[in-house]
Amino acid sequence: MSTKASKQRVQLERRAAACRSAQHARAARACAIWREFARARAPAQVLRFFCVWDDRAALYGDRRPYRLHLFPDGSVEILETRDGNSGRDPFPVFLRRGLLPKPVRRHRV
Repeated sequence: MSTKASKQRVQLERRAAACRSAQHARAARACAIWREFARARAPAQVLRFFCVWDDRAALYGDRRPYRLHLFPDGSVEILETRDGNSGRDPFPVFLRRGLLPKPVRRHRV
């Protein structure tokens, strides 16, 4: 094996170790939850997260609440949680249900 290939292999192993480090423990837990959920593949189960888009740094920005649904088939849906008499137009679907494109990882060989 050439030294260039062995250096690249060592770099990849270091990156993998860094991903498993304590810094990324939260992301690893989230991935583990998602893997466990996807393994069950129960059609009636949906992961629901309540999230907030905080846009207060912008002029006239505010906080908007959303619901994020993750389905067992890998599709995602984002719904806006609208309070009554909030003065906003009723557009409850921020992102309709569908698969999200995954970024293509290109490794140099």
